[in-house]
Amino acid sequence: MSRIKSSNFFIIFFVSLARLDSGMANSFSSDDTSDEMDVAARKSKITSIIVVSLILCLVLLVILLSVFLYKRWQQKKKENHHARLMKLFGPDEELDEELSGNNIV
Repeated sequence: MSRIKSSNFFIIFFVSLARLDSGMANSFSSDDTSDEMDVAARKSKITSIIVVSLILCLVLLVILLSVFLYKRWQQKKKENHHARLMKLFGPDEELDEELSGNNIV
């Protein structure tokens, strides 16, 4: 379930980056004249696109890191729970023999 959500997030992320890229390409087409958009406005637009892209990448990195740490925490919690159970009940030799099939009557 989480892989489906993460793949949907990647698809949305890359589609939005493609739209930003196509929007930037349209703004620099030969049809635009220098009167409509001066150099400072173009630099401002490019800077804002770069900042938005970097913020999106940072958010993606934080989300992936938090998912990884959460999974790691769950694994450690499971290992600790298993260790407590083993300490509580201990290894049972009779149970091991029954499970291995050596004690067939």
